[in-house]
Amino acid sequence: MNPVDYYTEKFYIDYSRVYPNRKIKYPELANILQITAANHADFCGLGFDDLQHNKQAWVMNRIRIEIDTLPELNDEVTIDTWLELLRVPKSIRNLEIKKEGKKLVGVSSLWAVFNTERRRPEALKIDADHLKIFTDLHATSLENNKIETPESFQKVAEYQVKLSDLDVVNHVNNIQYLTWCLDTLSKEEVLERSIAVLEMNFLKELSYQRIIHIEQYRQEHELYLRIRDEQFIYFVARITYQ
Repeated sequence: MNPVDYYTEKFYIDYSRVYPNRKIKYPELANILQITAANHADFCGLGFDDLQHNKQAWVMNRIRIEIDTLPELNDEVTIDTWLELLRVPKSIRNLEIKKEGKKLVGVSSLWAVFNTERRRPEALKIDADHLKIFTDLHATSLENNKIETPESFQKVAEYQVKLSDLDVVNHVNNIQYLTWCLDTLSKEEVLERSIAVLEMNFLKELSYQRIIHIEQYRQEHELYLRIRDEQFIYFVARITYQ
């Protein structure tokens, strides 16, 4: 396929990317997905520097990650990505992680165009008519969706946003939300319980030095995670265990 439309990137899973159990860290899994999406956008002329001519950037709103098998230490994996929808100001991007042609992980993600000065969504100001859209090609059994959360959560941690949490858009990078939440879990839960589906909704941008609360709600096979302060809910995630 034309790499402008259907893009593939290779990654080597080295020591820096894995947990003590030799499996890829969940935030690092999210990171290589984000890198692939960004590189494809650059290749298509819709990357960060391209959009910045109009004070715009892509930001992730939602993601659904379906995991069959986690990549492990010394694996070489490929990530394929393509667009399912591009309708301003939003786009649906699919990704698949494979090892030796076998699918390990499927992803459906929703992105929005964001004005980096006004800090609001808006229509894409670059022509994208050259891109092919694969409306019937899906990487997941279900599409990314809004997470319906329970009413009662338990506060488990408090955190103040640091400089190292910020990205080029000058807000907290989406990988940091997941890192903070997973760091509130026990080592045994992260390393020994296998996640089948990881869903995340990014509801509001989070800025430098903001103090937030991390909250949990547990069911038998599901764990809900939430990040909020006294005014807003910034992030919600749902983990479904195998």
